[in-house]
Amino acid sequence: MSSTSPGAGPVAQRIVFVLPGDGMHDSRTHRLAADLAARGHEVRVIARASAQQPASGELVAGVPVERVPAEPAEGLPLPGRWRERIGAWLAAAEADARRPRPAGVRGLRRLALEVPRVLAVAARERAQVRASLAADRGAAVYHAMGFLALPVALRLARQAGGRVVYDARDLYAESNNVARLPWPARGALAWRERRWAGRAAAVLTVNASLAALLAERWQVRRPAVLLNCSRAWTPPEPPPDLLRERLGLAAGTPLVLYHGGFLPDRGLPELIAALGEPGLERAHLVLLGSGPLEPLLAELAAAPAAGGRVHLLAPVPPDALLAWVASADVAAMPNQPRTRNERLSTPNKLFEALAAGVPVVSSDFPERRHILLDDPEGPLGRVCDPTDRAALAAALRELLDLPPAERAALRARILRAAHARYTWEAQLPVALRVYEGITGRPW
Repeated sequence: MSSTSPGAGPVAQRIVFVLPGDGMHDSRTHRLAADLAARGHEVRVIARASAQQPASGELVAGVPVERVPAEPAEGLPLPGRWRERIGAWLAAAEADARRPRPAGVRGLRRLALEVPRVLAVAARERAQVRASLAADRGAAVYHAMGFLALPVALRLARQAGGRVVYDARDLYAESNNVARLPWPARGALAWRERRWAGRAAAVLTVNASLAALLAERWQVRRPAVLLNCSRAWTPPEPPPDLLRERLGLAAGTPLVLYHGGFLPDRGLPELIAALGEPGLERAHLVLLGSGPLEPLLAELAAAPAAGGRVHLLAPVPPDALLAWVASADVAAMPNQPRTRNERLSTPNKLFEALAAGVPVVSSDFPERRHILLDDPEGPLGRVCDPTDRAALAAALRELLDLPPAERAALRARILRAAHARYTWEAQLPVALRVYEGITGRPW
């Protein structure tokens, strides 16, 4: 329990965010880092190097980032020549594993495809630990953003005498990448996560269902819930029309948006298929993002069946995103219910759509239903069976066909709900209380 008096101002402290990627589009880290720096804390970020971002610079204004190399070769305890050869093989196997697997891959063939990926992940983790130890300057708190950052944060904290916050942003042991692994590998990952989480001083997660499940599985204190909300925002008048302008579409063209990672189980092929259902002949679909499914999605977009109505655009920076989202008529997120992780998810894009005043069509998952249908201002969109293209199309059509006055009223209700219940400003105190509980000083 904190010994500080209620209402005491923040005491400057040092915190390091540890990321499993380069951090460019990690809006949760961007918001936390910017707000903590504004409160007078010394904030640094240690991320993984990538070809797209410089090795060092600022993640957000006033927050330095060090992107360290994490190539599999650097994490192998082997002589130089063998390390380079085996490291290159692991890197190639890891890249190949990101592509969707053909149906029917089972048994030894599946094992042969997936085990090198597991070894590559372990080697990258080891390499990132080594490089991060050299880059770190010590801190009171190390905030691990996801499972792959957790062992790095634990090692840094041990060196510096700091404490670790584990941000369990999903159910990693049942995510789509892990779900296809042979069961011994899945069990080993689940065991490692439970063991590492038990060593963290505190655990954060993204919704109440995940918090209850993780507390039960790991036998830890119930994780604090930090929703992935955006900052309070009001669209300008007239509303932005960035998507139609970029694509050269006429004003008023019905526009459905998916923004985020092009990843398996996000329902993107199903979304493209739904666009071919009756009543959606005028609608266009924008896929704003990047990821391993991009070649497949580009192929589907170019197919005659798509009729030139499916468009792929590169991701935009987090601080510019809401204006792009606000120019859509509907935000779609039809995650497929193949893993428990997907069924429990409340992704950033859900709250970004609400912050932009855009109605949502989502998979009918409990946490999302609670937000979209049970909100006092609700419904804020529609939920549907994401495996049924006719049901998905019907939900999209219902929102796209609203008369102008009803559409405007719905968007106004969504903005009211977002401002009242789903803002980052309302969520930040959750994180501050967690940090204070660890260090005993106000943040």
